[in-house]
Amino acid sequence: AAATALPSSMCPRSVCRRAAVGACFGGHLAAVDVATGRELWQTSQIDGPVFATPLVAMERLFVADLRGALHCWTARAAEHRVEFVKEWRTTTTPRSEVAGGGSEPIFSSPAFVIVPSHSSHGKGSTSSSSSRSLPTIVFGCADGKLHAVSAVDGARLWNYDAAGGPIFAAPCIFSRPTTREAAEDSQFVD
Repeated sequence: AAATALPSSMCPRSVCRRAAVGACFGGHLAAVDVATGRELWQTSQIDGPVFATPLVAMERLFVADLRGALHCWTARAAEHRVEFVKEWRTTTTPRSEVAGGGSEPIFSSPAFVIVPSHSSHGKGSTSSSSSRSLPTIVFGCADGKLHAVSAVDGARLWNYDAAGGPIFAAPCIFSRPTTREAAEDSQFVD
């Protein structure tokens, strides 16, 4: 994956705290310094047009596109600079299951949540499970489903058929953690 250099004075944490990230319908993504408006990073390594607002979580950048892919970049320190490296890409539906070989568009902005180890999934399909807390990305799709993938590697975790048509709005995560869960979650957020 191609990496774009940022100034050496910026570490991954400061990039995530000082940058505004924007995506355009043409598939271009850019990060700009919020104080100066100066471009810090840009890429066109997105499969298709972008409608959804990008998400920054765990020092990673998540972007959903209209070709049904969710992309993840990680900020990494390199010699005298910082790079954003594309880590993974996942799709909502395996291409073989959708007419025409594509995936359903993602209009919904992704949301981030730490799923506690004792959580169970409701009505939906599950492709994997975890015995510990898992950083998770949840988003809606034109297929009418809410999808959840691992924020670590993009593995599909579950989907929920909302049975109401395409989902365009971003999911709202409601969580009331216990004291133990709040302590566990603090390892992922400042």
